[in-house]
Amino acid sequence: MEGRFVSIVADLSHLAGQTSLMAPNGYEMSLCHLGFFGALYKRSTPVPATFQVIIGTATILAVEKITADASTPITNTLDIMLRQQVGTELAWVTFTQKATVTEVNFAPDRTVTPGTYSLVLESFDLAGGVFSALKTDTVSVTVESGPQECLVRLSQSKTFETAQPILLTKEYEPTVFFPEILFSGPHTYTDYSCGGTYTQSIAIDSPLVGVTITDQPAGPDLRPSLSIGPQAPAGSSFTLTFTGRYVHAPSATNFVSSFNQRYQLKTVFSTDYLA
Repeated sequence: MEGRFVSIVADLSHLAGQTSLMAPNGYEMSLCHLGFFGALYKRSTPVPATFQVIIGTATILAVEKITADASTPITNTLDIMLRQQVGTELAWVTFTQKATVTEVNFAPDRTVTPGTYSLVLESFDLAGGVFSALKTDTVSVTVESGPQECLVRLSQSKTFETAQPILLTKEYEPTVFFPEILFSGPHTYTDYSCGGTYTQSIAIDSPLVGVTITDQPAGPDLRPSLSIGPQAPAGSSFTLTFTGRYVHAPSATNFVSSFNQRYQLKTVFSTDYLA
């Protein structure tokens, strides 16, 4: 029997050619009663119809697990899981199954093209053995390249002296500390995870004995520094170049900024201080 949603097939081959007083012309099957048994599944917090994610940013959507509605009670224990519908899978979507919710993890990288995608979620019972979809939800996922804050150029985190040479007294063996972060930019926006990498460096134009640059300090104090030792030649001068680089992975864009500072080493009684 063919129906719109259900087809019923019965094998009556063993009755082929048989007759009886009640059926002198053979047997003919008819359907008198048909019953379907099942359950209505629901969740108190619906799955959102739309969701927005940003390339390079990990985002989690918590989806409440379905339960049987009181109008169609069931006695067996459910172990509800979530999966993507076969044939519609998004490679950058994974699941973390928890007690009452399933965390849908979105992690689009720069290989994902910005746009709108359909995420088809199927709830199924892992304890049922059949694993058929008990409820299907579709979420329209918008993937964006990121806010404009993720594409701002680097700028000095503090105001550095670049117009005049900086005089240092050699005999005092000074150590000059610089800010831990030399340049502001996307990496300093706490509201966003822009999916980029920031690096910085300090280089000297002409290495000098007794002049030490520590641009990648290890330890509790992460401030870069310039140290002048007793062997540093008095009267010498040098230039430091400060460089910051931010690589924005989602847009494959590099932001680079730099500035120079000129330093001179003087003795305690140098007449240069009288200028």
